Amino acid sequence: MRISDEVKEKIFDTPDEFSIPLLTRRVEDWYQLYTSLGFCARQQIQQRHNFMTMYNLYLAATGIDLSEEEMLRVGERVVNLERGFNALCGLSRKDDKFPERWFEPFEVLEETKRRKPLTDYYCKVELTREDVKRIFDEYYADRGWDVEKGIPAKEKLVEIGLEDIAERIEKYRVTN
Repeated sequence: MRISDEVKEKIFDTPDEFSIPLLTRRVEDWYQLYTSLGFCARQQIQQRHNFMTMYNLYLAATGIDLSEEEMLRVGERVVNLERGFNALCGLSRKDDKFPERWFEPFEVLEETKRRKPLTDYYCKVELTREDVKRIFDEYYADRGWDVEKGIPAKEKLVEIGLEDIAERIEKYRVTN
């Protein structure tokens, strides 16, 4: 996925844990790039390709002179474009939530009376609504979005060449 060593260290900061928000952002960007190039995004197929293979195939097929850095930003641009469009349609952080049912433990088997709460990836820690809020905060901040609104910040959109979306969000005073 072409993640820098610095970012890998942030994502996998301890041996038994990883940052779901930081990893999620990179996976989303990767899959958006991958599917934008017309590749099948099924994991069994996707694992057989790497960034340089995709980059070289793109250059050979299109003849477009695009830097590696520009190609790596494609997925980020797609995610921000989607989110900007959603913001213009009135969607925002208020709509990013887990169903309430997820916070209610359920019985795995009635005869054993075992509870199965919402947990972290390793099933070590039961997640609360506050934990989920923190996960969203970290995800939005890492994306460069307005953490309170959950929509792309103007600076982020301008940085990645989506000035027109930034202007529309500003024009229509999207405040979600």
